[in-house]
Amino acid sequence: MPGLLWRSNSFTLSPATGDIGEVYSGIEAGLPGLGYTEITKQQDDVLGVKGDFFVVVAYLYQGGRNFIRLVMLAFNGAPKAAEAEIQSVIKMIDNLKPL
Repeated sequence: MPGLLWRSNSFTLSPATGDIGEVYSGIEAGLPGLGYTEITKQQDDVLGVKGDFFVVVAYLYQGGRNFIRLVMLAFNGAPKAAEAEIQSVIKMIDNLKPL
């Protein structure tokens, strides 16, 4: 069954990171480790494909070093598998150092 999941949270860029582009580069480098291909880093997001999953990660600027992180996952299959997949992407992003 096709569907769309998304998760959002507030995000403050650490002083150790120069700009949000470094975060996007880290996500771009980390997605292949989760099995994603066709990874594209654009100015305002990173996207990738893994079988029946299509993931997009974007940071919406709020001011200063504050953003809203959006992780969106389109899928064709079981919602339970999609939930596990979006959580694995979020965990990979959360483990990037430094953010």
